[in-house]
Amino acid sequence: MIATQELTYGITGQSITFDCPDGRPSAIVSCAVYEADADDTSTAEAATTGSPAVATNPNTTLSVAAGVGDQSITVTSATGFAVDGRYLMTAAIGHREEFEVAGINGAVLTLRHPLINAFASGATVATTRCTQAVDATWIADLQNISPGYGPNPRYRVRWVVTLGGVSQVYDRYLDVVRYPARHNVSPLDVDRRFPGWLDGLPVDYRDDQGRAVIDRAWQALKADLYQDAKADQALRNSELVAELVITRAMLLRNEDAFLAGAIDAPRLEAARALYAQRYNGAIRSPVAPVDAAGGGASTPNRPTPLWSR
Repeated sequence: MIATQELTYGITGQSITFDCPDGRPSAIVSCAVYEADADDTSTAEAATTGSPAVATNPNTTLSVAAGVGDQSITVTSATGFAVDGRYLMTAAIGHREEFEVAGINGAVLTLRHPLINAFASGATVATTRCTQAVDATWIADLQNISPGYGPNPRYRVRWVVTLGGVSQVYDRYLDVVRYPARHNVSPLDVDRRFPGWLDGLPVDYRDDQGRAVIDRAWQALKADLYQDAKADQALRNSELVAELVITRAMLLRNEDAFLAGAIDAPRLEAARALYAQRYNGAIRSPVAPVDAAGGGASTPNRPTPLWSR
């Protein structure tokens, strides 16, 4: 997923990450960090230390051929694989397929979804992640914290990697924050708010109790906030954020069910109305306290009265 990475102010040992969408790079030419409004001819931030690298593991092969519709694969080595991790399988003839791991048993990986393509034994199975260490002095400088009042990232990361012998350039973005934005909502929180939510999850989402749906709801809420020029990491009421994520998760499930023909339009509209009521009342009114300076403190939002003296 392409998302703005959040580095935490004052914490050493962090890395900037990049998941190359076009395959596993054979090399990384450079990784440079700029202010988002600075072009490539500007002086780069002193944000990095050492050389960038392509993650070593996983980088293995299929030990057994996999066919169309298979939902498990056997690899030569399972080192580096993680549940919920995304990896790339590439055939000798060139076609490739991204997959997500749902379970690991020795060298056998259970996939979240069945394979669309067939792969012969020996096909490569690898991560495409690239990493760059963050400089300890730079991350400890207060002046480098991103402002909390706007939704757009402060920094742009320019990656230059080598793919198939050709240099490719990618831009990604990041912020330096005191507190990373999190929703802290669990599947049981959603089910307590909407009894039966867990029982009604589609088959593909049951193995993780709908956590993927909740994460989608968080991303959707962030997009809604961005459209209103609000920064997700600036919200300073965790109970309110949780309620918005929970109602957004119910709306997403109803949207999925409606598109699959499982529910009617009135039920979908009821979910939309509930989420809109919560969002408009808390965010657009506005009521939710925010961190306007990026320092962590909340600044109350007080609605403007209709009449004043």
